[in-house]
Amino acid sequence: MVFDLSTIFLHGGGYLIVFLIMIIEGPIATYAAAAASAFGIFNIWIIFLLSFLGNLLPDTALYCFGRFARTGFIERFLQKYFKLSKARMAKVERFIQKHAKKSIFIFKITPVLPLPGLILTGFMKVPFFTFLATAFIFNLISAIVFSSLGFYSGIAVSRITAYFNLTQIIIPIIIILIVIIYVAKNRLTKLIKTQI
Repeated sequence: MVFDLSTIFLHGGGYLIVFLIMIIEGPIATYAAAAASAFGIFNIWIIFLLSFLGNLLPDTALYCFGRFARTGFIERFLQKYFKLSKARMAKVERFIQKHAKKSIFIFKITPVLPLPGLILTGFMKVPFFTFLATAFIFNLISAIVFSSLGFYSGIAVSRITAYFNLTQIIIPIIIILIVIIYVAKNRLTKLIKTQI
């Protein structure tokens, strides 16, 4: 049953669907797809590569957007809503340039900061190769961690289900748990936003 469903899914562009989901929700999608790899639905090495690219490519796009929109609406937005004068923006720019690698890591690990933080990194003219090297290392580590966690969790679950012959019950439970984790993450993100 599992392999019949996986064949249909893969022939329907399963890897493309997973990649698109990873762009939006990288770690959770990586964990789920890696767990599915343990059941033979996906190839773990392809999932690892998709996880890495699914994070690195959007990060780079956000950086470039900030970099090339500098004289456009981003500058006006910062001046209007954050009351950043040109002098204060110059100070923030010097700080981010001085601590670029730390700033990128902080932006990536803080739930509400990746989108504005990576745009700001480009906006503040962090050197592209500094950004790319830091994002490369962070996303490589993230892909390794979440792919490994998902894959070995999937192996553990597959052994338990094989022992108790519960394969058709455990798959829906895994899907429900992934949805619960996703909802909990979104609520935590909203809570953090209200505290800031």
